[in-house]
Amino acid sequence: MISKETIKSKAIYLVSLLLMCVGLILVAYFFFLRTIELDVTKNIRLYYSGENGRASVEAKSGEEDLNQRIQEFYDTLTYTIEPNEALSNGDVLHIQSHYDEALAQQYHFQIANPDKEVIVEGLPNRIDSIQEMNRSFLLKVQESMDSYLGSHKKEVLSYDALNFESNGSIVEQKLVYFAFLKSNSIDNSDKFIGLFQIKANEDGEEKTIYYMVLVPDINESEQILARNIYGEKAYMSETEQASADYGSYIERAYGSQYTIEEGSVHMELNSERMSQ
Repeated sequence: MISKETIKSKAIYLVSLLLMCVGLILVAYFFFLRTIELDVTKNIRLYYSGENGRASVEAKSGEEDLNQRIQEFYDTLTYTIEPNEALSNGDVLHIQSHYDEALAQQYHFQIANPDKEVIVEGLPNRIDSIQEMNRSFLLKVQESMDSYLGSHKKEVLSYDALNFESNGSIVEQKLVYFAFLKSNSIDNSDKFIGLFQIKANEDGEEKTIYYMVLVPDINESEQILARNIYGEKAYMSETEQASADYGSYIERAYGSQYTIEEGSVHMELNSERMSQ
């Protein structure tokens, strides 16, 4: 005869086994079988570049989730946007999402709002004239040019006109010309240009070159994107150098692409800049 204790033990075992099976079924349902709705355009992030009337935009997913499967799916998200050039405030963007459909099916994801419309807003306007800009902003632009040269000395000294080796150093850099370049084409941004007279020395040998620093993406936001600043060697003629006719050189080099408006050199740092 089976004892009550044996029956009780078996009952407890069966109940425990049943609860374990139910738990496994629930886990399988919630993590593997349950259909999960994902809104793939809810947290989309838009990154504009350019000004009102001539901007473009890039879309990136702002979705993040601690669930490994959901995050794996989010990592496949990309977007296309129409239109995506010559954008103005008030334009309507049509955003279409793209994702790994096989992965969505495998993980039982139901995709909500794969397409979205967004109205463009907040684009800064172009600046018509250097006269519209604050003196403090113009000073910051010139300081950013000076700072660019300070962090690109090796690049400046590597030009054939100097032909200096590792011992070369910049002993003076002076901003001699400053202008606003207003682009005549939608393909180029408005920018500032600074022409520097640079004296360099190696083992007592001194040479002088002229080097240009350009600060692009200038508009009424008055933001300076340091990562976009770049430099170019100025190939001035001996006549232009001797007469300090810097404006003629800039006109010759950029006049076909830009309307050039000369500005004042405000920098107080441009008398001497010794290399560190």
